[in-house]
Amino acid sequence: MKLLQTADSKIGIAWRKMSEQQKNRICVWIYSILFLVTFLLSYSPFIQAGKSFVWSADGRNQHFPAMVYIGRYLRQVFFSILDGQAKLPLFDLNLSMGGDVIATLNYYGFGNPLYLLSAFVPTKYMEAFYIMLIILRIYLAGLAFIKLCKYFHKRISFSLVGAILYVFSGYVIFSAVRHPYFIEPMIQLPLLIVGIDMIMKKDSPLLFISAVFYSGLCGFYFLYMMTIMCGIYFLARFGECYKKGKRREFLYIAGKTMGAYLLGLGMSAPLFLPAVLGFLSSDRGESSGIIHQFLYSWNYYRNNALRLIAPVASWEALSLCAITLLALVALFVQHRGEYKALKIMLGVSVAIYVLPFGGRLMNGFSYASQRWTFGLVLLLSYIVVEMLPTLLTANRKQQFYYLCVLLCYGCITFSSPKTRTVFYTVGVAMLAVTLIVLLMFHGTQISSAIACIALVVGNVSIYGMFSYAADLGNYSGEFAAYGEETNRLLTAIERDAEPYLNLQNGRFDSSSFNYNLAPVWGVPSTNMYWSIICGDIPEFWEKTENIRLRDNSHAINGTNSRTYMSTLLSTKYFLEKKDRAQYVPYGYELIDEGKGRYSVYENSYQLPWGYTFDSYVPKSIVEGMSGVELEELMMQSIILEEDVPHVSVGTPITNIESLPYKIKSFDNGKWENGHLEISKDNAKLILEFQALEGVELYLRLQGFDINGSGQTRFSVSAKCEDVKENLSITSNAYSWYFGRKDYLVNFGYSENDRTTCTIVFPKKGTYNLKGIQVFALPMDGYSNQVEQLRKEPLENIVWETNRFSGTVDLSKNKILCVSIPYSRGWTVTVDGQKVEILKGNYMFMALPLMAGHHDIEFTYCTPGLKIGVSFSALSFLGVVVFSKKYKRREAEV
Repeated sequence: MKLLQTADSKIGIAWRKMSEQQKNRICVWIYSILFLVTFLLSYSPFIQAGKSFVWSADGRNQHFPAMVYIGRYLRQVFFSILDGQAKLPLFDLNLSMGGDVIATLNYYGFGNPLYLLSAFVPTKYMEAFYIMLIILRIYLAGLAFIKLCKYFHKRISFSLVGAILYVFSGYVIFSAVRHPYFIEPMIQLPLLIVGIDMIMKKDSPLLFISAVFYSGLCGFYFLYMMTIMCGIYFLARFGECYKKGKRREFLYIAGKTMGAYLLGLGMSAPLFLPAVLGFLSSDRGESSGIIHQFLYSWNYYRNNALRLIAPVASWEALSLCAITLLALVALFVQHRGEYKALKIMLGVSVAIYVLPFGGRLMNGFSYASQRWTFGLVLLLSYIVVEMLPTLLTANRKQQFYYLCVLLCYGCITFSSPKTRTVFYTVGVAMLAVTLIVLLMFHGTQISSAIACIALVVGNVSIYGMFSYAADLGNYSGEFAAYGEETNRLLTAIERDAEPYLNLQNGRFDSSSFNYNLAPVWGVPSTNMYWSIICGDIPEFWEKTENIRLRDNSHAINGTNSRTYMSTLLSTKYFLEKKDRAQYVPYGYELIDEGKGRYSVYENSYQLPWGYTFDSYVPKSIVEGMSGVELEELMMQSIILEEDVPHVSVGTPITNIESLPYKIKSFDNGKWENGHLEISKDNAKLILEFQALEGVELYLRLQGFDINGSGQTRFSVSAKCEDVKENLSITSNAYSWYFGRKDYLVNFGYSENDRTTCTIVFPKKGTYNLKGIQVFALPMDGYSNQVEQLRKEPLENIVWETNRFSGTVDLSKNKILCVSIPYSRGWTVTVDGQKVEILKGNYMFMALPLMAGHHDIEFTYCTPGLKIGVSFSALSFLGVVVFSKKYKRREAEV
């Protein structure tokens, strides 16, 4: 011990002789080395297995394609500037069937300054850049934490302990490789906290303004959460900075903070405002799932309490170092008046954490989610830094408390077979090791700090390995092998469509799409999976009861090969595997067998981008129609919300046959009076009917409701002949439930009779099923309907950046339908006069036109962009004026 104290003394003397700049450089160097070592240890399962950080779900389908798209977009803008024709595309027909670039992609990094680097990365190296950017974000989060600790004058060695704990917490272990964007707030929040505190101390608000500006550029989702957190911090901290009775002072500081916040937000308005408006026009703003739940389950509380200091990590399971639990004990054994602000913030955070209402509040009053726990991790990491001096100088009484905590945690862990696992056991072991290290280095200075750093590095590395290792948590098993995504991107089936598709031709469809690779290759498709898409698009799929609207309302995987629907969307080509020709819609002819597994089919009855209707029907009269009846109607008359003078109202005419059927057999199931009872998993219901040749055959499940069944989500399969489809069924216990109860399955067109179909219910239980219907849609009148719609189309279309134009010649008053999603961002002129755009068939742009020749021009501007630019200009001007006044005031002082 004497040797340690002597070494401490010498190191302390040398440290005090250094300048502040030298100390800062050494701190960054030490942090960088510690970060590198810890990262290599924690993520070693990825390295050993040759895995990338592209998650096989949203990473593959959203984050990685978005990064590739943004990189190409930035290069396109840059080269247009070099050519002297600066072009900033705001709308892309290849994005979500036609989507706003800012509103769709801001969530994925469009506007994030770090993503500017993607402009310099070719596609074949983008996977490496994707990984590098994840690592960089984690690293920068640690620097931001050190900045926070330095501002509050914490020892550098303790700050390093907190930084490593912070950036290798369970939140990061789980989310950094799952949703890379979710690490951004870990960089921003510490800077926001420092900025607020500077305002409280009547220092410059520029850091806070800059942090809000940066956060606003990166998106509104986490800024919303951080705004709540900053409010909690302000209220808790104000009492420490100012004595009671300072109401006027409170109002002044609060007003100044709010003003600085609005300035920063205003500076980011060109991106922030369109992103918010895009969210509000999507269906993500609607509440979903169970919203009246008061408490989580007992397992939630027990498991996550134990996993506070044990793997495996998630948003709920913080998986922090074992020293965190001891730091919390140390915090609450202090005198009552000490660390009051920390205790208040911790109490509020725990309340939000344990109550579903808190999860809903932090998720914008949608479903309960713990994506906000990066804030709780920041608070707990800082508490560790604050309590380390106490832990290292604990008296006998405090040490006894720590021992009791160890014994209690161990007893709870080993009391039940459910918690007596290797993951919880390692938590007990790390808590014991931590207590031993604290006792061994009790009373020392530098040596104890080094020991704590080594302890935390080892602890977080073990937790990382336990989460990722193939023979333990196996989280790394959910990620693609390195190079796989690059190869998939370069060889995607969407590329097979490139020789055929351009904006003039139309969309393409498939039953085998990769999500979101079509926009990467610049081909318009019927496939999309973005968190923010125009709400009218999923409404069109929901109203037509299409099963390719997946279990969340923003994931759409084609049209289910439905002929009428595909035609209404101006689909030109269909790509399909060579052994799945039965999934190709009616009217498509093989034009290219392809060199690989896919063939290309061309629609003989394609509708152009703009086609015209002789009549319309009010939206009010179509309520209650089945999806197949609705799409048949939309081939005859366009559905409008408004009455249109001078255009006739159509009378629906149906050729759909509702086929009688009988239940041939129902193994392990019973269906009576709208109740479906499944006594055993994978119960088979076989229907028998007579569907003649030459029809498109549909099966409809009406009022299929699994709410209250104990099931959250499962997949029902339906098969007829050699066509098999899956229906994704969810209950209101599912986070993304959107109330769907009607499902329409397309078994396709056949030139043979069909007599049976089989439905398989995978989970036993009791459900509601109001009805089962079988429909036959004859195709003999289809070609005449198509010819009628494309008789007087929008012609001579010229596509330009953010606009397109064309001409139309009408023999009588008609309604032009443009198969591009309706948006408030579009304006249109007809013969030079601005006219109102209507919404037709739930999602398309519609224009009532008089007989004669018309020149039509559509122009797009992102909703909120112009006013956002104005706000930004005023905000920047305000910051400049304020900065000059502040500098003048400092000079006078």
